[in-house]
Amino acid sequence: MRITITFFIAIITCALAGCTNRPMTAPAGGGSAAETPPPAPLTPVPSVINIPAEIKMSYIENAVNKQLSGNIYRNNAYPVEGIGSAQITVKKDGRIKIRANRDMLTYKIPLKISLRFSFSILGHTEYQDVDAGIAIALRSKYTLKNNWQLATTTTVDGYEWTTAPTVKIRFITIPVKPIADFLVSKQAGIINDLGKMVDNAVLSEVNLKTMVAPLWQQFQIPTEIAIPDMTDRLWLRFDPSDIYMAGITGRGESVSAMMGIRAVTEAVIGDKPNAPAPKPLPNFKTSDKQDSSFTINLYAEIPFTKATGICRELFVGQTLKSGRQKVLVHDIDISGGNDGLAHVKMDLSGSLKGTVRVTGRAVYNESAQTLSIDNFNFDVETQSQFERTKNWLLKGIIMSKMRPLMKFPLDKQLDGTKKLLQEMLSERELYKGVVFNGRVDTLSVRGIEVTGNAFRAVVLAKGTAGVKIKD
Repeated sequence: MRITITFFIAIITCALAGCTNRPMTAPAGGGSAAETPPPAPLTPVPSVINIPAEIKMSYIENAVNKQLSGNIYRNNAYPVEGIGSAQITVKKDGRIKIRANRDMLTYKIPLKISLRFSFSILGHTEYQDVDAGIAIALRSKYTLKNNWQLATTTTVDGYEWTTAPTVKIRFITIPVKPIADFLVSKQAGIINDLGKMVDNAVLSEVNLKTMVAPLWQQFQIPTEIAIPDMTDRLWLRFDPSDIYMAGITGRGESVSAMMGIRAVTEAVIGDKPNAPAPKPLPNFKTSDKQDSSFTINLYAEIPFTKATGICRELFVGQTLKSGRQKVLVHDIDISGGNDGLAHVKMDLSGSLKGTVRVTGRAVYNESAQTLSIDNFNFDVETQSQFERTKNWLLKGIIMSKMRPLMKFPLDKQLDGTKKLLQEMLSERELYKGVVFNGRVDTLSVRGIEVTGNAFRAVVLAKGTAGVKIKD
């Protein structure tokens, strides 16, 4: 990667120092040519990282069982049709089981019902007990609100006796299942209350925000990617902005969905980059489709001091000839300005004497995969007006000798960078239990930026990527 990026910058700086693709015109009055307009800023390209999300039914089960425990219902004067007043106690008699099926949750709630009632025979009052085990089936239609709250609407879906209801008369136990069925069917109030209890338990205990927020926060911390035999440090940084949910469906012991985090993903070579300003987990947005495309913004910076050294090795001491005209390059210096352009200063002698100042910006031809210079501008510092005009003409002649050198193929360098990125994206554990995996399909140079102290190559890698959550 170091060789590849250095080659990029060597092309840029050396092209700025000695190449142009348009004839230059001497300015009227000896001034400089029209100023090169500053390049438009390169805004990072965001994309969506898909993360399969899964809610285990055990998580919801734990929440419901925590809320519904012990005695669920008790009434010492409960009206029972045909009997009168009775004492009734309903208590949970085992663990509540929950299963998912598409957009529904099904519950099986094991209960023990104890009923005591009295009746009189020939003036004698008898107290009778009815004990039974029953499993109430409930069905909930669930929705995930965009504030990460899981909401359910629960209705009764039947029941089954787990132990046959019996009546104890003194020392005799008499099965009374038909009577019990009739009584249960008439006491819908108690059973329907169970549905409300389940809904309240899910609403108060199940908050998916606490599950997603740590991942969202962790995503905002730059992660170093170790590549064998690479001396430069490589970092992956995410700057998330939105989060999406799509395809929410339940099956068996889990509810699954595809979660997408929209973020600017950047690969940075060098020192650890600053983390973006922390952002709290936002409400999610719904999406009917899943976008599997993925973009990495790759940046590599070469300081102007290093770029200057590259160009000095190539140009200082070199003589450029055109017919009887020739110039000797004594020194070259690369810098950047607030205008976003590269500034190159060359000290020359010979047919052209003085200091040549060059500004321009690099452009990339994607179809040809070549780099060239656009909006080239220069000025010559000499002692006299006559010398400046003559030097402008000489510079046009000298530049024409270098035009064949102004186009630089980058296809091989892009292929090498593509292979490196593919290695970087293959089964990388970003954080504990979070594995990033992707494929690079295309690689292109988006542009070259000039900062205050360095050249910055912007490369876009496009492909597909996703994140797996390990248990």
